[in-house]
Amino acid sequence: MWVDSNGVLHTVGLPDPADVMTGEFRRGVDALLAAERERLSDMVDEVQTRLLEMD
Repeated sequence: MWVDSNGVLHTVGLPDPADVMTGEFRRGVDALLAAERERLSDMVDEVQTRLLEMD
């Protein structure tokens, strides 16, 4: 739950993780991570650097 800059309250309803994380979905995520591990690592490093620069 959060209030945006206009004072509007927003909420999010999350699904049951078992409904989303099916075996097929998990295999797809695992395959993507295996194929793009270096790009993902670089992206996480970049985001961390940006966040640290904001402080």
